[in-house]
Amino acid sequence: MEIHLSLIPAFGERFLDPEYQEQVRDLVQALERRGMEVRPYSQFLPDSTFSPDPATLLLGDFLIRVLQSMASPSLGGFVGTWLQAKHGRKVRVRIGDVEAEVQTADEFETLLAKAEENQENSPRKVIPDP
Repeated sequence: MEIHLSLIPAFGERFLDPEYQEQVRDLVQALERRGMEVRPYSQFLPDSTFSPDPATLLLGDFLIRVLQSMASPSLGGFVGTWLQAKHGRKVRVRIGDVEAEVQTADEFETLLAKAEENQENSPRKVIPDP
């Protein structure tokens, strides 16, 4: 299953801030430790405005490939923790044809469950042999 996540910072929170970047990196690393393939969208900054060294800026958008059976418990917990760390954060999620914006861990878990159900009930695409 492929999941597209967009992390939306809280009002006044800047994605350039080192603390915010560290929290996003922590989320990516936690998901990878759970065996998920995470492809973060990033930008290389040769002359970083917040560090004297070149830096890779995580933009908060990810494509995550995960086995359906492990999506809900692991991903829901980590994303829920990120959401709860600062009031006002949101996550925009797209899984197949299902797309929504959530603000709580419960909303995220519900969306994952609905997306998993949709994928289980949708007919499988079969490519015929030539």
